[in-house]
Amino acid sequence: MKAKKKSIKWALKIFSTSFSILNKIFPSIAVSLAKSIFFTPIKFAPHFKELEWINSCVKYNIIHKKNEIRVLCWKPLIVPNNRRVLLIHGWSGRASQMGYIASELSKKGFLVDAFDAAGHGKSTGKQTNMIGFAEIIANLSQKNGVYDVLIGHSLGGVAAVYYAKNEGFLGKVITINSPSNIFKIMESFSQKSGISRVIARKVLAKIGADFGVNVEDISAENMVEKIACKGLIFQDMNDTEVSWDQGLRMYLKWPNSELKLTQNLGHITPLRSGIVMKEIARFVID
Repeated sequence: MKAKKKSIKWALKIFSTSFSILNKIFPSIAVSLAKSIFFTPIKFAPHFKELEWINSCVKYNIIHKKNEIRVLCWKPLIVPNNRRVLLIHGWSGRASQMGYIASELSKKGFLVDAFDAAGHGKSTGKQTNMIGFAEIIANLSQKNGVYDVLIGHSLGGVAAVYYAKNEGFLGKVITINSPSNIFKIMESFSQKSGISRVIARKVLAKIGADFGVNVEDISAENMVEKIACKGLIFQDMNDTEVSWDQGLRMYLKWPNSELKLTQNLGHITPLRSGIVMKEIARFVID
């Protein structure tokens, strides 16, 4: 294990040095390459616990920007309450990760949808971004009718907030361990990839120019100031992916929101937590 960590450390150092050299010789190529890496998710196979949830739902595809987007749908297991929930996974995640929440809500009469974003799970495509996630939310809302509740994990929560702000969504939004600040997202990317902060900052500037936005405006903590819907924010105190203060920052700026802090669940486990599920049920039923 120590040898593996050492080899990874050296690989990142070599990668970082190579990028720094490329940045000095061909800066525009270095930034474009870094942006491409930033927008490319890693696909992971479903955990064995997800297979039961996958087998209990209906599956269909929609077309979004030439990509086939896989959608999972859990129908109500009791008398329908005529309310519809959309679950949005995080970066390099998949719809089936949200299966526990989906199955529990279906037992309470909700119809629940979840999708694999482009480049994730069973969907086609190689690259995407937070805005791409939000566009699929809009696509499904147009197809199925506006959802009553949006529940997003990590980057999926940011996409839900972005959609709510842009579309004037008046339902309920739940975020689970979602990053509040785009600069924090880029800092994490820099640490994991070995790409220097100098190049990472240039990537942010390029993203802003390409999308015609001020990147600060698409930080969740700034977007929530401009939405009217009710919010429930979950943040784990021991999440090593998203620091706990990011949930607090969103809560302080989101006028109609609640903050629920959890402990020792980390980044992914809240999606399978009975404690978290109990609070989700309370919030969506209330």
